[in-house]
Amino acid sequence: MTGCLTDRLGRKKTFCWVVLLSVLSNLGTIMAPDHMTFTAARFLTAFGISTISTTSFMIVMEYTGPRNRTIVLCTWAASWTSCAAMLPWIAYALSNWRWLLCVPFLPASILLFVSWWVPESASWLMTKGQVSKAAELLHKVAEVNGKKISVLSTSTTASGSGKLRLQSMRRVQTAS
Repeated sequence: MTGCLTDRLGRKKTFCWVVLLSVLSNLGTIMAPDHMTFTAARFLTAFGISTISTTSFMIVMEYTGPRNRTIVLCTWAASWTSCAAMLPWIAYALSNWRWLLCVPFLPASILLFVSWWVPESASWLMTKGQVSKAAELLHKVAEVNGKKISVLSTSTTASGSGKLRLQSMRRVQTAS
């Protein structure tokens, strides 16, 4: 389901909305007055967390060069594993289930503010025919990373949508 959302709305928009959903559902879980509300809020929280992890992973991997993907993937997996390993100790220290529910709420709240600065996926923009936006975004990414790129060619198809040659995107990823 989330793949359909990211393909239709875009990676960034889906990510921002799902982070908001996660924050609100976490808050609903913390303040739940009864078991049904708690269960519904936990269901939405699980949906939010799984979508956040897959969507953010997609965005990160799209902007990571092939040479660095292994280390980024290992760091990504290690961070989830480390957090899961720390959770029982946090639960023991807090000794209150309501306070324990605040643990995922705090990072999600921080992520809510950070998510607005996440760039849209350049490859998604290209698939939607927004070639100039994709090229502009790739130039910004290259500039931030201290690299220079040039768009090899932009062509227009019969339908009027442009196509950016993929070599320029590969050049940004491999130049590290």
